[in-house]
Amino acid sequence: MSSVAALFASLPRAELAAKTGFSGGRTDRHGDRRDDDAFLDAQEAKARFLLFDGAALVEGDHGPNRMYHAKLSADVDAETRVYCGEDADGPVYAYTLKASESTEDVGGLATTPPAQQPLRPFAESFDILDHHLGLLAEAASLTGWHLRHKFCAKCGGITRNEQAGWRRRCDDCGTMHFPRTDPVVIMNVVDPATGDVLMGRQEKFAAGMFSCLAGFVEPGETLEDAVRREVLEEAGIPLGRITYKASQPWPFPSTLMMGFEGEALARDITLDEAELVEARWFSKDELHAYAPNPRDAGLISIPPKLAIARALLDDYLGV
Repeated sequence: MSSVAALFASLPRAELAAKTGFSGGRTDRHGDRRDDDAFLDAQEAKARFLLFDGAALVEGDHGPNRMYHAKLSADVDAETRVYCGEDADGPVYAYTLKASESTEDVGGLATTPPAQQPLRPFAESFDILDHHLGLLAEAASLTGWHLRHKFCAKCGGITRNEQAGWRRRCDDCGTMHFPRTDPVVIMNVVDPATGDVLMGRQEKFAAGMFSCLAGFVEPGETLEDAVRREVLEEAGIPLGRITYKASQPWPFPSTLMMGFEGEALARDITLDEAELVEARWFSKDELHAYAPNPRDAGLISIPPKLAIARALLDDYLGV
C-alpha cells in the first residue's frame, strides 16, 4: 500500500464530507511523477481503464459494477488521456472514445451504444462510501475538461495534453492551462426559533423534489458572502451566522460543492421566479416523514444520498 493510500486507510473518516457521494477517493495520484514517461508507461501497461463517451460512462469488463475495462479495445482519443493514480487494486487511466466510436449512423440517425451509461444513475447504484466513486469523479471531470479545452483561451491555438492529463499547453503561445473546478455553495437554512428548514424547487427537478438552495461563487466574494447573497436573491431571506459543514466533488461537469448551515433572520419568502418555482419552510417532523425517492409523481421528496444536500439535512436531523 502506498503512503498516501495508507494515510487514507488510517483516517476515522468521521467528517461529514465522507458521507457524500464521490468523496471516497483512496488513490495515490503520484503528482511528482507526471513528467516521468517511463513510469507512466509502466503504470499504463498494468492499468484498469475508465472510458467515457462524452459525459457518459462506457460499461467495462472488469471491476465493480462493470466500471473498469481490463484493456483498451476501443479507439480512444489520446488527447483526453488521464493518469488517475493508483489504488489498492493498481493504476487507473481514463480516456474518452474518439467521435467515430461514440455513435453509429443507421439510416441517417445516430444511435447510442448499448454499453453507454449516464453517469449519475450509474453512480447512484453504488454504495456512496465506495472509493470507486472518487475515481469516477476524478476521471469524468478531467476527461470532460480535455474535451472542452482543445483550444487556447488566450490566442485560440491548439492545446496539447501534458503531465499525464493534468495540464494542457498551447502550440502557438505556450500558455499552460490547468483543470478547472467551479466553486458552488449549498446551504441548509435554518430558522433558529422554530428549527424549520428552508428548501426550494427548480423547474428541472423531478416532481415533488425539494432541496437546499445553492449557487455559484462569484468573483470578489467570500464563501460566506456567496451564501448570504444566494439565499437573499433566491428567497429574500437575510442570514446571520454561517457555519461551514462539508464539501463534495460533483462531476457535472466539474464542481466543488461547499456545504454550509445558515441562520435565518426572517421567515417571509420573496421568491426569485427565474431561479425557483417554489420555496417553503419544512419542520423537522416533515423532513423525517418524506421518503428520499418516492416513485409517485406529486409526492414531496428530498435529495438522494449521493448529493451533499442530503448529507446536510441528515446531519441536521441527526440521522
